[in-house]
Amino acid sequence: MKMKIYADNPSGLYNDIKSFIEEESKTWIITSSPPNFPVIYIHDKPQWEKVLLIPTCNEHYIEIETKRWKNEAEPEYEKDPYVLGRFIELLLVNFLGEFNSLTFDK
Repeated sequence: MKMKIYADNPSGLYNDIKSFIEEESKTWIITSSPPNFPVIYIHDKPQWEKVLLIPTCNEHYIEIETKRWKNEAEPEYEKDPYVLGRFIELLLVNFLGEFNSLTFDK
C-alpha cells in the first residue's frame, strides 16, 4: 500500500516529519539505518511494529510505502490501513498546514 503526501515544499515537510519523530514523538521511531539504506518509520506499539513505513521524497510529494521485515512469515496486509491511519493522525495533528492533499494506492 502506498500513500502520497502532496505539499508545496515536500522536502521541508519530509525533514520536519523526520525531526518530529526523532525528537518529540512518543509513538513513532526511526530505525537505525546503515549508510545508503532507506529511512524506516515504525509505530512502537507491538500490534503495529511489523508494518514498516518507507518514506521517499521528490519535488512534488512524499511517498510512504508499507513493507515488512524479511523474516516475517506471513504479511498481515489488513494492518496496513491501521498503521497508515496512525501516521495520518500524526500528520493532521502536527503538520496540517504543511501539506495540500493525500492519495492512496493499494
